[in-house]
Amino acid sequence: ITEPEPHYLLRNRVNAAIAGVKHLVPDMRAANDARFDVLVEMAFQMGVDGLAKFTNTLRAVRERRWDDAADGMLASLWAKQTPGRAKELAKIMRNGS
Repeated sequence: ITEPEPHYLLRNRVNAAIAGVKHLVPDMRAANDARFDVLVEMAFQMGVDGLAKFTNTLRAVRERRWDDAADGMLASLWAKQTPGRAKELAKIMRNGS
């Protein structure tokens, strides 16, 4: 693998995560940049299909119910598997920064 290839692969995965979040939450006016980045990070980690399973969390994001979105994140298997990351991202989802 050449030196530019991992950067290319990373950029493609990040772009796929961004596109996936925009597909799952088309009205991104419901989220600020920090909250959008939380969803992108989750999509990058779990894949867009994995994030899509967070139906209640995504509904809460679309409805701007940030505490409910954070609670949904923390009630997941993902949060049990990656508790530190989940707590930090839920905190950002809650307060928007």
